[in-house]
Amino acid sequence: MNSLDIIKQHIIKTLTFYNLSRKNKSLRAELGKIHSLADKLSENNSWISVDDELPPDFESVLTLSIMNTYQILSLQKNGEYFDFARKETVRVDYITHWQPLPQPPKE
Repeated sequence: MNSLDIIKQHIIKTLTFYNLSRKNKSLRAELGKIHSLADKLSENNSWISVDDELPPDFESVLTLSIMNTYQILSLQKNGEYFDFARKETVRVDYITHWQPLPQPPKE
């Protein structure tokens, strides 16, 4: 079982335990969105389509381009991606998917 499956199970248990359908519809809706996102991520191997969601501003993320190449880029406030390695911008329509960078090793 991967971490996304664990998240989905926790959401279902929380909804059931607190009977949120009657108590707090907005919280239930937000948990439903998280559950849907977890489904999409597990189906897509953690890749997030730029059509669904953009990465946080100024956060370096792993990106996939229309040419199936990978780059570590950062979305800037002006809506362009910046490649720190090449010190140049990358066109927004060139990127199709992104995912957060993994955490560094603990040792």
